[in-house]
Amino acid sequence: MKKPWYIDNPELLEEVRASLRKGYPNLHLSTNGDKILVKGSFPVFHDGVVLDRYQIEIDLLPDYPNSVPVVREVGGRIPHTADRHINNKEGVACLFLKDEQMEICPPGTSLVDFLNGPVRNYFI
Repeated sequence: MKKPWYIDNPELLEEVRASLRKGYPNLHLSTNGDKILVKGSFPVFHDGVVLDRYQIEIDLLPDYPNSVPVVREVGGRIPHTADRHINNKEGVACLFLKDEQMEICPPGTSLVDFLNGPVRNYFI
């Protein structure tokens, strides 16, 4: 069985942590056993201005960065319905169609690029 990415590549874990501190200081990475979680206040920028903020949690799966992180809106601002692109009662956001995944978020996409792209676009 392959080791989770953060055990197999601790340098990548530190890179992710450092990139969050620099680009998204209100998002914090934590480890809990075999789970890596990013949580906090996500700013939605447009033309350098913060338009809004959402409370989010992001699961970095064991095969990250080859898998798409799982994003949840946890502040209760977005109804958990298909009309709002929330897949279930846990609040998992549907950021793009499955057919778009390879174009929008190919394997190896950095967390900051993921936040700047599909996560920002979802919340805007």
